[in-house]
Amino acid sequence: MAIYKLGEISNVISGRGPNGVKNIEAFKSEYGGVNWLLVKNLKSNQIQGEIGKYNFDPLKHKLIKLNKNEMVYSMYATPGIVAINFENNDLYINQSFCKIIPNPHIVIQKYLYFYLIKNKNNFLKFSSGTTQKNLNLSLVKKFNINIPPLEIQNSIISIIEFWVFKSGIIASKLLISFA
Repeated sequence: MAIYKLGEISNVISGRGPNGVKNIEAFKSEYGGVNWLLVKNLKSNQIQGEIGKYNFDPLKHKLIKLNKNEMVYSMYATPGIVAINFENNDLYINQSFCKIIPNPHIVIQKYLYFYLIKNKNNFLKFSSGTTQKNLNLSLVKKFNINIPPLEIQNSIISIIEFWVFKSGIIASKLLISFA
């Protein structure tokens, strides 16, 4: 087993808000072309609920797109929640989030997903702030991640998924101490 910094084994990219927009709600529209992920959409380590739609140009504002099957990690408001975007083709993230694109030659995305869930409380110890405890991109990139060989990662994933499927238990409740 090897220990890596998250930033060594993944491309970790911070989301961003639209440039020069002070009141984002003024751009909200049911016909908007930008699907905007909000902190309230991350529940039980899944993307849930109605995704807000907004009218602004993602290219002009240099917005960060969370592609289908990419992983998102919350840094503000409710830090430490991780999810995989299984359903949304055009989803954008603001500075409350970062997306994590693992190097598949080192770490399997599902393994990293389960690892981040299991170690949420350990990582939250690095959060700071007076009113609200938050993380930042620099801290997230420095998270220590224990990485076994790919074959063992696959075995861990299989065990977790088997028990989740068999018992219906939420994955985060089942995570064994594999770290």
